[in-house]
Amino acid sequence: MHRDLTIGDYVVAIRAELKCLVSPDVVTGYTVSFSIRRIDGNFLPDNVLAETSEEIAPKNHYFSSVKTALDAGEQEARVRIGDIEARRGIS
Repeated sequence: MHRDLTIGDYVVAIRAELKCLVSPDVVTGYTVSFSIRRIDGNFLPDNVLAETSEEIAPKNHYFSSVKTALDAGEQEARVRIGDIEARRGIS
């Protein structure tokens, strides 16, 4: 469960992960994480090539669907890109 997209000068890879806490056959829900890198291969602020999020889940619960998880990852990545642009001095 994966979504790749381009946002401005950045490539974002979003991954939803299935969680089966009760048994392998019972889906508890999904978490999501993402990584961001520049299209041109240049460094992000703090001299890193990619910024990777921690695993994201809503208030210690899980997303109910893959789409919901991927959409939340995309929304959070867009916020993070805004933060990156602010650190670079771009508005």
